[in-house]
Amino acid sequence: MKPKLLPLSLFASVLLFTPRTASAQVVINEFAYDDAGTDDLEFIELYNAGNSPVDISGWVIGGFDTAPNPSVIINSGTTIPANGFFVVGFAGVGNVGQTIATSIFENDMETIELRNATNGLLDQVTYEANKATHPLPPEGGLWGNSTAPQGLLGTATFTSYARFLDGYDTGVNGRDFGQRLATPGAANSVGTVTSYTGPNVDSLAVGSEVPGMHGSFVAPRVIDPTSTNFAIGANRLNPNVIPPSPQGGNAMIMWDPSGGGNTGGSDFTIGANSSFNLYVYLDPRATTGADTEEWGLGLAGSEDPSLQNLFDGGANGSTGVGWIFQRNSAGAILRLVDFGAGGPTNSWITLGTISLIPGDQGWHELGLSLNGTALTGTFDSTILAGTTAANLIGSFWMDYREGFADNSQLRPLTIDVVPEPSTFALGAIGAASLLLLRRRKK
Repeated sequence: MKPKLLPLSLFASVLLFTPRTASAQVVINEFAYDDAGTDDLEFIELYNAGNSPVDISGWVIGGFDTAPNPSVIINSGTTIPANGFFVVGFAGVGNVGQTIATSIFENDMETIELRNATNGLLDQVTYEANKATHPLPPEGGLWGNSTAPQGLLGTATFTSYARFLDGYDTGVNGRDFGQRLATPGAANSVGTVTSYTGPNVDSLAVGSEVPGMHGSFVAPRVIDPTSTNFAIGANRLNPNVIPPSPQGGNAMIMWDPSGGGNTGGSDFTIGANSSFNLYVYLDPRATTGADTEEWGLGLAGSEDPSLQNLFDGGANGSTGVGWIFQRNSAGAILRLVDFGAGGPTNSWITLGTISLIPGDQGWHELGLSLNGTALTGTFDSTILAGTTAANLIGSFWMDYREGFADNSQLRPLTIDVVPEPSTFALGAIGAASLLLLRRRKK
């Protein structure tokens, strides 16, 4: 069925960013607006967070950038059950309740609005806010560009912007939404955890995708750190040999062997008062010429889907808190960063910096712990502490970008599980006493 379109003249008469209707129980829950040039998997999912059904007949889903775009009117007789979903999208999208035949959202900065039959604004979300083509609504926006499905070295994935938990709404787009595995018509998260100790992939085949993880271009994969033999097509999955981690066995690598950037994250949600503790391999040796390498590892937010250079790109969509590693011809540094709800990189807060030396090459324990507003980062025995916003939730997320002429010289983000007990248990002692253990901190 073709969508019913709201006349542009009517939509244009409505002021953008009018106050939302109080206590709206139906929200924009998930959406995909750009799928690698074809734009035939676009969809938007509504979720009824209430305890009773809602008749959404005549409601309007519309996009607005510098001018109104074609909008869809929900068919008469449409009801969303309590804690249920309704999907509007192309026929090829799963669980579609109402099909569209043409794209209704721009592959550019856009504000999606949900209005009821009397034109009351119920919900809105802005994406590609880094483009700044129109003012942001009170909820703010999502920074970075999202391209939904990508080729995964011979397979395919489908990612979207989705609320970390169905119906979860703090009124801040950057706190509520993140990159997720697309699940139109189904729950956005496969579960919630408060502690992530790393990927136990020793029993998995080298080259296989790591369960519970998604990627923007390439999903996280299993490698044998000691071998470069495995390849998919012309691409070696592990670009150079490194020792196994102290845990031994296989490890997880997160990069796109064809070059450039890649992002990924968990399909599960990291709840409030959360932590991770991992083995991560670092190569802090200075690069040659203009070669650069950088990665981010965080929680209580989401990865930037487009991954512009983390500190040099000007506008990056990573949110939450995490570590940033950066390596160039001057050497390497590791930063503990509060990314906030997204925005220009100069809006991020650096909570601590660790200068690395060539002798630091190898496996290290890297941890992060949130307890209320208290944030503690651990790098082996080095402790950094700070504060952030309260009640943060999100994904365990990863960013990686490289600009190397010779791939044999780079070290993509490589992670392994830390067996218990670990030095991360020191985090329970308290940030005040642990500050005495800081070393090599600027």
